[in-house]
Amino acid sequence: ALTAFSRMYVGVHTPLDVGVSLIVGTILVFVIYPFFRDMDKSPKKVYIIFGIFIVLAAAFVAFVELYDFPADIDAENYASGLKNAYMILFCAIGLMLTFFIDTKYVRFPTQAVWWAQILKVVLGLALTLAVRVALKAPLTAAFGANSVGDGIRYFAVVLMAGTLWPMTFGWFSLMGRKK
Repeated sequence: ALTAFSRMYVGVHTPLDVGVSLIVGTILVFVIYPFFRDMDKSPKKVYIIFGIFIVLAAAFVAFVELYDFPADIDAENYASGLKNAYMILFCAIGLMLTFFIDTKYVRFPTQAVWWAQILKVVLGLALTLAVRVALKAPLTAAFGANSVGDGIRYFAVVLMAGTLWPMTFGWFSLMGRKK
């Protein structure tokens, strides 16, 4: 609710934009929830969802890259759409890879004393944001104005937040235990 309000407050979205996205998001939660609820019993269903999402994201990238937009298109809006298309595609690929790595190798513990839980959140957010910021300059230098660099950067952010950082949770679960 706060994010929706903030988007309207700063003037980047209209109430209609926010309302439609809330409706679509709510529908997706009810459609996709059964797949994720039973993911331990049948992970193949989750891969199907990720596969569909990746195909749709790739179609979005192809559309934005290949469609013959009119010559008077708003260049800034087009660049934003292209960047978002690549970010969605690479995030989707990163999420599927993260799910695979987690189910096959990581299986991290989530329990820890309260202060260790707070440390996990604060340090995890800080490291994830650091990866996001640190990769911007080298990827922009490597790919220029091309949005592929932004996609790769968000892929790395997803892997950091979903795979690398959770590998430390076993250590956090040991914090505060009496020997």
